Amino acid sequence: MLKMILLYKKKNKTSGRVMNRVQNTVGGGEYKHGESEKGELMQPFKRLKMNRGWIYEVVLTSFSRKTPHAAPFGMRILDFRHVGLSIYRGARSLENILGRGEFVVNMTEAADLIHDALLARDRLDYGPARMVNAPVLRNAPVHMEMRLTGVKSGAQLVMLEAEVVHLEINKPCIPVNRAEHLLLESLITATRIPYLPEGRGVEMLKENYRVVRKVAPGSAYAEKMEALLAQHG
Repeated sequence: MLKMILLYKKKNKTSGRVMNRVQNTVGGGEYKHGESEKGELMQPFKRLKMNRGWIYEVVLTSFSRKTPHAAPFGMRILDFRHVGLSIYRGARSLENILGRGEFVVNMTEAADLIHDALLARDRLDYGPARMVNAPVLRNAPVHMEMRLTGVKSGAQLVMLEAEVVHLEINKPCIPVNRAEHLLLESLITATRIPYLPEGRGVEMLKENYRVVRKVAPGSAYAEKMEALLAQHG
């Protein structure tokens, strides 16, 4: 099984650079190197095909007192070391994160884990994190251990910024982004426009286009959605 672990340490006071340790259990070797923070972190995110500014569907795990808690969220990649989350006031996950300042982001390329976090929580298998006080999902292909670095309160939403302190890849995967699926659904919808109530099909395409621009800004998916809407709008 391929397993890559990245441990992020504090900056060197003299050079201002980060010394990271990468252990690849396939070869059993351990390597140390001192590339810049951004350079170090871009490699695993590129490997996962994650793009800066895009929103990915993940399962966030935290402790509610001593009880593990899981919930699905959309997570935006900010700068390949930091992520952003917008959580509604009153959500248990928000309370847990603000209380402890730590949590775990569990990533998957299938909807099963997200389904279980919503509707079948008894199927979730929790384990301990390595560097934060939060649970991980054992069956998640990838998880990131996070520490809170910023909070901005809105009328209904609280915007959180968090830093990756540990990344573990148990199995390579492409984290879920809604843009590709929405484009596919839109193409199918376009073929049904003549048979739908007047204006209904175009309304659906406009909504899908709005979401695609939000979750995958500047992407080929957004360009194709724009062209599709222009053709039918």
